[in-house]
Amino acid sequence: MYTFVVILHILVSSLLITIILFQKGKSGGIGGIFGGGGGSDQLFSTPSGSTFMRKATVIITVIFFVTTISMTYLSYRRSIETVTGRIAQQAPMPAAPAPAAPAPTK
Repeated sequence: MYTFVVILHILVSSLLITIILFQKGKSGGIGGIFGGGGGSDQLFSTPSGSTFMRKATVIITVIFFVTTISMTYLSYRRSIETVTGRIAQQAPMPAAPAPAAPAPTK
């Protein structure tokens, strides 16, 4: 389960980075790299494309946060170990001291 969530998280992260980089910002962004104002610019500059990109960014961001929280929870559940538990495993407690010898009688 943990491996599946990690793989999903990596895919969502890559998709989120790609979608953010394709969006046209105030200074133009890198959306115009593919044609410099041709077909890709039309998709990202139209109001419907802008709305689509905004909605896609929000949905992918929510999935990103869910996978992040899931990985945190699953990794916590995989290795529940306390600091005192590690100390007890590394250095076992010494044996109880031997009882004192009885005092000689006179």
